[in-house]
Amino acid sequence: ARLFDLISVVLYGGCGNDWPIPYTGSGSTWIIMSNIGRLAKIYTDESGIWNIKYFFDKNDFAGRLKITYVYGERDDIPSVEKANIIAYEDDIYKLGIDGNMAYISIKGDRYTLSCAPYEPCLFVKKNNIVLVTIHNSFEPYAVIDEFLHNKSIHSITGKEYLPKTFCDMIAFALDNKFFDTDISYIEGAIAVDMLEKIGAVCPEKAVYLKDIGLRVISDAFSHSKKLTKRVCYTEEGKAYVRIKE
Repeated sequence: ARLFDLISVVLYGGCGNDWPIPYTGSGSTWIIMSNIGRLAKIYTDESGIWNIKYFFDKNDFAGRLKITYVYGERDDIPSVEKANIIAYEDDIYKLGIDGNMAYISIKGDRYTLSCAPYEPCLFVKKNNIVLVTIHNSFEPYAVIDEFLHNKSIHSITGKEYLPKTFCDMIAFALDNKFFDTDISYIEGAIAVDMLEKIGAVCPEKAVYLKDIGLRVISDAFSHSKKLTKRVCYTEEGKAYVRIKE
């Protein structure tokens, strides 16, 4: 989509979807993002009138050639969330809110966390550039709120996440450059890695999925012949990884 096409969809609606965006009068804000960062801010003023602010020089044609995709992102953070909070911290990770931005630090490197509300779709960014997009995942402020209340969260597949396993999942996605991936696939990739590490590489050493904290593994890891590591199952329903030599 072109930038101006996306702005038109935001303001006036598209075909067969829930756009235009939820209108809440004054204080509604959306950001038009791209692979090179923010392009425009669409917001309502105190009178509830839509305004557009551009973050780039529209005459910079060389810069515009670097844009390969654009998308809309919510930017209205409830005032209750605007605080300095650390929800989890260990020797590797720090997860919290700084001012009005959710973030995760991994070995000292900080990444911001934001969300599109439709699935929800989680964006992991550094220097305002999206590095990882995780579909059907979590809204970061809701995640942090649950962890602050000593609760766990569950993904769409039923997998339970505690603060460390949530941070592990994001770190794994970053390490493996899962730029645009469903959370079920990421969980499957983690499961394959885990099965291999515990030695479940043959039927005799297979384990039940519940023993590694899973209910299911994406079929993509069982049916594709292109994979060098495939998930297989015994007659008892135990899982193991078959590694192609």
